Amino acid sequence: MPATGAATPCVDVRGAGKIYPSRRGEVVALQDVTLRIEDGEFISLLGPSGCGKSTLLKCVAGLEDLSSGHLIVRGRPVDGPPLGLGMVFQRDLLLDWRTVLDNVLIMAEFQGLDRREQKPRAVALLERFGLGKFV
Repeated sequence: MPATGAATPCVDVRGAGKIYPSRRGEVVALQDVTLRIEDGEFISLLGPSGCGKSTLLKCVAGLEDLSSGHLIVRGRPVDGPPLGLGMVFQRDLLLDWRTVLDNVLIMAEFQGLDRREQKPRAVALLERFGLGKFV
């Protein structure tokens, strides 16, 4: 727990573990990871391929559940993708049967938000990054 008067961290990971089942037995992807990220802080996760960096990020993004430990984002336990959080994957993961705009709006759909209300923001983001002609 934070000390009295201490600010709540943006991301608080305590004793996190993630185990994936496989045909050859369990694969330990994370073991006893503890990490605290303050609001506005910029961090980098470094390590060799397969050490758990992406797994930890997927857990923080609510795309994977922890097998053990605790994960809190902005004071709330993670039980799905937190509102206002985005993630860029290492590989392009666009759904090729959807338009660029539909791919941007997919998180709004997952969160049960009204597409019509979210569309102006999605269009503005695409324009901001020079992709407005693909809307």
